[in-house]
Amino acid sequence: MKMKIWCAAMATGVLLLGTAQAQSYVYKNLSLPDVDGVARAINNQGQIVGSSYFEGAGNHATLWSGSTTTDLGSLGPSSSAARAINGSGQTVGYSLYSSTSITATSWNAASGSPLALSPGTQSNARAINNAGQIAGYTTAAPGSSRATVWNGNSTTYLPTLGGNDYALGINNHGVVVGDAYFTGSEASHAMVWEGGGVRGLDTLGGAGSSAAAVNDNGAIVGSSQLANGTWQATLWNGDTVSNLGAPGYDGGQAWAINNRNQVVGYTYTGNNNDSSTWRATLWDGGRMVDLTSFVDSDSRAAGWVLTQAYGINDNGWIVGEATNLQTFSRHAFLLSVSAVPEPSAYALLLMGLACMGMLNGRRIGSTKKSPPA
Repeated sequence: MKMKIWCAAMATGVLLLGTAQAQSYVYKNLSLPDVDGVARAINNQGQIVGSSYFEGAGNHATLWSGSTTTDLGSLGPSSSAARAINGSGQTVGYSLYSSTSITATSWNAASGSPLALSPGTQSNARAINNAGQIAGYTTAAPGSSRATVWNGNSTTYLPTLGGNDYALGINNHGVVVGDAYFTGSEASHAMVWEGGGVRGLDTLGGAGSSAAAVNDNGAIVGSSQLANGTWQATLWNGDTVSNLGAPGYDGGQAWAINNRNQVVGYTYTGNNNDSSTWRATLWDGGRMVDLTSFVDSDSRAAGWVLTQAYGINDNGWIVGEATNLQTFSRHAFLLSVSAVPEPSAYALLLMGLACMGMLNGRRIGSTKKSPPA
């Protein structure tokens, strides 16, 4: 009887945990062996954008789709870079149209043709939502930047607090986040533009903060200073501001958040200016994961580490920048999700199978007729 009760409990556990999944990743280097590149964003269809070096053209905005790499081109004779892509494949970023001037640029992923969002004006596009609303900033006068939203043929300058303002993220509800510099202040402040107004976000106790992205639930990520001046990856959710944490590291920055509240960015040790200490990081449900742990052993032995995680889609796929600490080359990378059962689920499943085997053995034994006397 005790065996039946124990096995019944095990069977329940198997049903509850036998299908438990732990998220793991498969690493892919998106760049050619001798070509530098960086991946900045990924949509839910798996299209990735960023920038890469093309022979004879220089660094150009780049689209990676499946096994195909596409040069999206530039408005000027020089470089360009893509920073974001929406679900329809519309891509935004900037083109360098002179040695010192950049202009916000949009590309259609299907045609790849670049379009200036603010012709002749210094500007930069940093984010786009599925409705085609684009967030970025425009330099209205030398040394004066205004947070800007482009929507079709219209350009809207967002409310200012008197200093330089930068829109860096936008969600599918049109909520915009970014930075602002108050008049007379040298520190940046994380801001939210919503419903025609603007409001600041709390810090972690220090002077400065920066908001990089907002998801459709209204959760915002970026970084904020502690009272000691250290910058830490930060989550704002409603009225709550949280230090995402960097155990084993000295600080960090969050760059992106998906609609499952998974956050990516980087952590660092020592001086943040020493890029050799940067490590691409995932924050997921209270866990902090060093994403270099998913790089295959041969690549790690060759000197590759993941230094920045810039984008994550709703499927959990992550893109960013890998750095070779031996050659200092930079390559775009993709971490695609590979779901595997938790070790505890494996163990529980094996115990459950053993239990069923024991019960079946007893059942077979009980139904056998006694041998003749």
